[in-house]
Amino acid sequence: MAAAMAQLDELGEVLYTGRNCVPRRLGPTEQHPDGVKLAQTVRARVRNGVYRPGTPLPTAILAVRHGLDVKKVPRALRLLIRDQLVAYRQGPAGPG
Repeated sequence: MAAAMAQLDELGEVLYTGRNCVPRRLGPTEQHPDGVKLAQTVRARVRNGVYRPGTPLPTAILAVRHGLDVKKVPRALRLLIRDQLVAYRQGPAGPG
């Protein structure tokens, strides 16, 4: 169980709450506090035309700028993916 929680935590799927820092797995529509600012930034840039359809997002750069591990970026963008503002494609799409 501990190994599974550690793996989920690495992906940004766990939130520690309360005085005792009790781990809780986030639900599919919940946003991890660490990823909120990143998601807000990307949402604004999509709406303002900075990121155009089909253009790969600089995920590594976004992760560094927002203090996230690059593995947590898909979780941070989950609601934007759901809203079809961005699409998630794994693989080499260029730098970042």
